[in-house]
Amino acid sequence: MIDKTCSYASSLQRVHHGGPVKDGINGFSRHLAEQGYAPWTTKEKIRVVSRFSGWLQENGRAVEDVDERVVSEFLRYRRRRGLSVHGAPPALRDLLAYLRYAGIVPHARVERGPLDAIEGCFSRFLAEERGLSTRTVIHYLPTIRAFLSERFGTGPIALDELTAKDIPGFILRHVKRVSPRHVQLITTVLRCFFRFLRERGDISMDLVPCNIYSFG
Repeated sequence: MIDKTCSYASSLQRVHHGGPVKDGINGFSRHLAEQGYAPWTTKEKIRVVSRFSGWLQENGRAVEDVDERVVSEFLRYRRRRGLSVHGAPPALRDLLAYLRYAGIVPHARVERGPLDAIEGCFSRFLAEERGLSTRTVIHYLPTIRAFLSERFGTGPIALDELTAKDIPGFILRHVKRVSPRHVQLITTVLRCFFRFLRERGDISMDLVPCNIYSFG
């Protein structure tokens, strides 16, 4: 599957705009495949990244300039011109995570907020208490960011308001666009996250035994 995805990435390099991210598309496609994304989902993400790379080139930006502000600028540009941004925000979040993981761009230069603080604490828990590798920790974080963002939106993150009802809805929204392997990853990450919250005292109910297991 990885070989097929990389072949597709190479064809997009030739067909689309090129740009500063061009040389990293194969690495990004492998990164997505390793996380268990379905091939068609990976292809759509690569399409978005290819357009983004072309926009960077047109605006004189280097790959090292990529951060959340540049991504937001690209999305505003697309919306102002009535162009589709379908699938673009999650694809570009994945790209930025990969570029940071690969050391191509520095880690977040924006002001840290509550979600970043939770991710930081969870990362330390996974590394220090669970003994997980940096690579595994990086693979876990997008699921937590997506879960909390979908649950609380732009409002305050009230962890004590999380309930068992929040779990199946989140998984069902994602199960249709990812591979069974990635569904397993999602359930594993959520189990770890709820254990972390319980041990830290952020939630009083043990959410781990909930029907999350029926998806794993």
